[in-house]
Amino acid sequence: MRIDILTIFPELFDSWLKASIIRNAREKDKLHINLVDLKKFSGRKDGRIDDRPFGGGPGMLFKPEVVINALESIDQWQNAKKIHLSPSGQPWTQTLAQQSSEATHLIFLCSRYEGVDQRALDMGSFEDISLGDYVSMGGEAPAMVMIESITRLIPGVLGHEFSAFEDSFSPGRKGLLDCPHYTRPENFRENHVPEVLLTGNHQKIKEWRETMAYQRSVDRRKDLLK
Repeated sequence: MRIDILTIFPELFDSWLKASIIRNAREKDKLHINLVDLKKFSGRKDGRIDDRPFGGGPGMLFKPEVVINALESIDQWQNAKKIHLSPSGQPWTQTLAQQSSEATHLIFLCSRYEGVDQRALDMGSFEDISLGDYVSMGGEAPAMVMIESITRLIPGVLGHEFSAFEDSFSPGRKGLLDCPHYTRPENFRENHVPEVLLTGNHQKIKEWRETMAYQRSVDRRKDLLK
């Protein structure tokens, strides 16, 4: 998979690209990430990429020519799935992550300040996607979260082929939350691992995990039961 990230702060991604599953996916040639510095497309010596909104109001907007010129510098950008990180967008879900993991080329636009001139979003055919009902300082951190959720679904990236299948919201959990998990020691400060997990009876363990996943979903996310 190829991912291009349009940002005014490419340095924010430096350590992230070199760590954990993202690094492993890149080393396995499963993932190719390219950072596009929007400041290089400002046409100004000072690299300024924003201006005041027409009609007044607080904040600054990314100028349309900056975004479009940066987008057009990317090979085959027309055929890519293009995502703009925005609190006014469609909520990000495991289903969207799965759909995105099946794409061959993704482009993320990380805006800041008051956002982006709407003409650039329309001309670039960007989809507005939100990580949640809150506002962050910019799209860089949400982009990292989304890319991680996508990357772990690419076949061959995770160590165990069923790791992602049984995650929360995934088919293995029927769209519900995951169950609790335990490891050694069996007794930690008088807190014991549930006995059923020590029996070796795989059918009973499976039933216990399904029950616990359902109960956790009832307690925390009743909206998932529908």
